[in-house]
Amino acid sequence: MPEDNIQQRMSIGVLMRLARENAGRTQRECAACLGVSSARLAKYEEGMLEPSLVDLELLAHFLSIPVQNLLDETAAGRMTHAHRDLNLAETARVRALIIGTRLRQARLNRHEKLKTTAEAVGLSPASLKNYELGRRPIPITVLAMLCARHEITVESLLDIGFGTLGEAQQRNMQMQDFANLPADIRDLVTHPDSLPYLRTALLLRNLPAQELRDAGSALLSLTSTTKE
Repeated sequence: MPEDNIQQRMSIGVLMRLARENAGRTQRECAACLGVSSARLAKYEEGMLEPSLVDLELLAHFLSIPVQNLLDETAAGRMTHAHRDLNLAETARVRALIIGTRLRQARLNRHEKLKTTAEAVGLSPASLKNYELGRRPIPITVLAMLCARHEITVESLLDIGFGTLGEAQQRNMQMQDFANLPADIRDLVTHPDSLPYLRTALLLRNLPAQELRDAGSALLSLTSTTKE
């Protein structure tokens, strides 16, 4: 395995462990969420085995954090810990099928045969076929190689805002974005008296550029008249 893949696998393992510990969850709890043994989860965290994207999505949902927190150290910020129950096994099956189907479509868009792609990323044709059919979850570094091969990004497979996991991820990302705002802006947004101003800001944001300029000019004229 290329050295970069080993480093990425170990980095993801560290992020998984930190996220779990920050959420106050045990390896047994997280393993149950993923449908794997505690021993296997420990190997994920130690970088000895690599999880699939579906594993990371389910874990992120369970810990109520953006999945990017498990992929990129710079994205790992403030985390919340509430979660909703869902049929994890069925969700994992559907997500694996969706990811595999998109990878297959990306390969076909390049007019590339399955055998050619498999050889390019060091897989057997049978393994790649199983991945594309959603029969097996794809290890994250293998997924990254396939995405690079097909000139797509791993992020494009996340379905942020769609489905149970995607909607939860979007909420978690919005909460983290809010937490990362300057304190005075957070205070402004959450203060009850700010609501009329925020609604006005929303209206102004949707105005065409020329109308916004006209409104600005009118306000300046009004200010000038008042001073006189």
